[in-house]
Amino acid sequence: MNKLIYNIYLKFTNPQDHGQLRNWKFNFTVLALFLSSGATFWFIIALIFELYEASVIPGFYVLFTLVNLYFFAKTQNFTLHRTLQVIFSLILPFAFEWMLGGFVASGAVCIWSLLALIGLLTCTPLEWERLIFWFLVYAAFAGATLLLEYRYESFLPEVYVGNPEFLFFINISAVGGFLFFISQIFIRSEQAIKLKLHGQIKAINSTLATAEINTDGTIRSANELLCSILRCNNSLLKGKNINDIIQLEECQPCAWEKIAGKAQSIIGEFKLINKEGEERWLYANFTPVTNAFQQVQYVILLANDITEAKRAQEKIISLTEEQKLLSLVVQKVSNAVIITDKDGYTTWVNQGFTDLTGYTLEHIKGKKPGALLQGPDTDPEAVRKIREGLRIKAPFYAEILNYHRLGLPYWVNLQITPILDEKGEVSMFISVQSDITERKNAEERLKQAYEEIKANNELLEESAAILDQKNQQLQLQTEMLLKQSVELEEKNNKIQQSINYASRIQNAVLPSEEEFKTLLKDAFVLFRPKDIVSGDFYWYARKKDDNIQLDKIIIVAADCTGHGVPGAFMSLIGNSILNQIIHDKEIHRPDLILQEMHCQIEKLLRQRETGNRDGMDVTICTLDFANQKVEFAGANNSLYRISNFKFEVYKGDRFSVGNVIIQQAHRERNFTLHTFPLLKGDCYYMMSDGFEDQFGGEEDKKFGAKQMQSQLYQIHQMPMHLQKSIMEKVFVKWLGERKQTDDVLLLGFKI
Repeated sequence: MNKLIYNIYLKFTNPQDHGQLRNWKFNFTVLALFLSSGATFWFIIALIFELYEASVIPGFYVLFTLVNLYFFAKTQNFTLHRTLQVIFSLILPFAFEWMLGGFVASGAVCIWSLLALIGLLTCTPLEWERLIFWFLVYAAFAGATLLLEYRYESFLPEVYVGNPEFLFFINISAVGGFLFFISQIFIRSEQAIKLKLHGQIKAINSTLATAEINTDGTIRSANELLCSILRCNNSLLKGKNINDIIQLEECQPCAWEKIAGKAQSIIGEFKLINKEGEERWLYANFTPVTNAFQQVQYVILLANDITEAKRAQEKIISLTEEQKLLSLVVQKVSNAVIITDKDGYTTWVNQGFTDLTGYTLEHIKGKKPGALLQGPDTDPEAVRKIREGLRIKAPFYAEILNYHRLGLPYWVNLQITPILDEKGEVSMFISVQSDITERKNAEERLKQAYEEIKANNELLEESAAILDQKNQQLQLQTEMLLKQSVELEEKNNKIQQSINYASRIQNAVLPSEEEFKTLLKDAFVLFRPKDIVSGDFYWYARKKDDNIQLDKIIIVAADCTGHGVPGAFMSLIGNSILNQIIHDKEIHRPDLILQEMHCQIEKLLRQRETGNRDGMDVTICTLDFANQKVEFAGANNSLYRISNFKFEVYKGDRFSVGNVIIQQAHRERNFTLHTFPLLKGDCYYMMSDGFEDQFGGEEDKKFGAKQMQSQLYQIHQMPMHLQKSIMEKVFVKWLGERKQTDDVLLLGFKI
C-alpha cells in the first residue's frame, strides 16, 4: 500500500514544486481517487437494482475523474484540473439524488457533494474569497433541490419507497470510512514532518551553537555546543541577558532593538568573554520568530565558533610587512643559485652567482654554464660525473674547478636538484654553488706538506726540527679544514632556511580568505601547496564606478607551470602582471586580460628567442554589478556555475597564457568571452587541476571532473564555509596515505 501511494506521489507531483504545493497535489489526487471509489460503489448498487438511467451519473463521474487525472499528470496545471474536479463533484451528487427520488427518498446522497467540496478545498486550500464562492454555490444547489422536491414530482423507483434509512446508513458508513482514511493520511504526514524536523534540529545542534532568547534578552535555553563555548551549563545560562554574554552593541549598534523591536535578522561576527575569561568570536545569526500579527515571540540564535579563524587572520596580517623581503631573500642569499631549463640552458641566476663568477644574467642567459665557467684545468672526469648526474634525474653533489670572468680559477661545491613535472619529466634544474676555493687550497697545501714529509723521512735524523715544524703546520691546516667544513654546513642550513622563509613570504603575498570574503560574504578559498612554495595562486580586485556607486569585482585563479620553486617564481610574475593590467591599464574584460597576460609573459621570458615554455592556466571571472552580468574567459581552465539547481560547465580555450611554441609563435591567441546574467543565489567555482588530477581512492585513480561536479552539486546549497570544510575532508579521505601530486586551489562564491 505504501509503495502504491509513493508511486502515485511521484506521478502526480513535480520535483521542482515547493513542499506545500507537492503535498496539495498529492492530497488532491488521493481524494479524487477515493471519491471515484465511492462513485464506483453507487454505480454497482444502481446496476444491482436495475436503475440503469441513474447508473449513468456515477459511471460518468468515474470516467471523468480518470481522464482529468491523466491530463493533470501530463500538464501539471493544478488550478484548472482541481476546479473541474470541484465542479463535477459538486453538481453530479445532486443530479444522482434527483434520479433516486429526491433528498428524502435517496438517503441524503448530496452529503457526498458537501464532503467532496470540504475535502477538495481543505486538502488543497484556496483564498478566502474563493472558499465563500464555492460554499455559496453548494448552498444554492442544496436550496434548489429542497424547493424542487416539494414543487415537482421526481423520478421515484419503487425499490426505495419506505427504505431511506438503508441508504442513509450506507452514506454515513461511507463518510465515516472516508474521514478515517483521510485522518490516517494527515497523521502519517504529520509524523513524517516531525521526524524530518527532529532530524534537522539534531543536525543543527551537532554543528552549530543554538539558543532561544526572550524579547527582553533573557536566555530561555541553549544547546551543549553553546554551553561548551561559554564554559558553563544550561542551568547557569538560563535567565541571563544575552547582552551580558555577547557584545552585540559593540559590533552592531542598536542590534537588539533591530532584532526584538523591528523583527530584523542580524548576521555578523560577535565577540564574547566566557566564564573562564577567555575571549572568543562567533559568526552568529539572530532570527526573530513572529506570530500571525508580525509580533516577535522569541529569538533564535545560530552561531559558529570562528575564534581560531580570527587568530589565524591576525597572524596573516602580521606578515604583510614581510612581503618586501621576498626579493631580498631570493637575491641576497650568500650562495650562488643557477636555474636552467631541462636541456641545461640558463634561465636565471642570483646576485650571489654574479659575485662569485663575475657573470650577470645578461651574460649567461640562454647559455650552458659550463661553456663560460670551465677552463683548461677543469677535470674532464668531474665534467663527466656532472653530466651523468643530470642524466639520472636525481639530486647529486659534485666539486669542480671553474674560472672567473677575469680568468681567475676557483673551486665550487655543486648541489644540483632536478625539478620534475607532473609526468615525472625534468622541467628545470636548480644548482646551488658554494665557494670552496680556500678548502681546496688547504687540501692542496696539505697534500704538498705530506709529500715534503715523505721526502724528508729519509733525512729524519738531520731534519727532526724541520719535521716537527711541518707537523705543526699540518695540524693548523687540518683545524682550518674542519672549521671550513663547519662553515659550509652552516651555509647549507641557511639556504634551506631561506627557502622556508620564502614560503612564508609567498603566503603573505596571496590575499587572505577573510579579505576575499569582505567582497563576497559567502565565499571560501581551499589552498593546499604540494611543496614548500606553490605554483598555484589566486588574485582579486575591486573596481568602483563613482557615477553609479556600484562595484565591479574581478576574480582570478591560476595554475603556473610546474610547482615548488619554479612555480613560485611564475606566481610572482603572474601577480605582478595582473596588477599592471587591471590597476595600471584598467583592462577589466576577462578575454582582454588573458590576451595581455599572454603578451607580457611571452615578452618578459623572451619565449620567441629562447624557446622557454613556461606559462599558466588561468580562470578569470568579472562580476559586473552595474550591468548585472557575469563575464568569464579561461586559458585551459573551466568555470563551474550552479543556477536554479542546474549545473553548467563553461570551458575555457584549449591553450595557456605564455607557453609559446616557436613553430606557432606567429599565431595570435584570441580568448573567448562568455557572458551570462548576474543572478542572486547562483554558485560559482574556480580551480586549478590539482584536485581533479589527484590519484587516490580504493582504485588509485584520478578524482576526475565528473566526481568533482557531483560533489559540488550535492553541497552547493550549504553556506560556503561548510562547503570548504566538506571539500577538505573529501580531499584528505581521497588522498589517504598517498603523496599529493600537485598544488591544489579551489575557490567558491555565491552571489
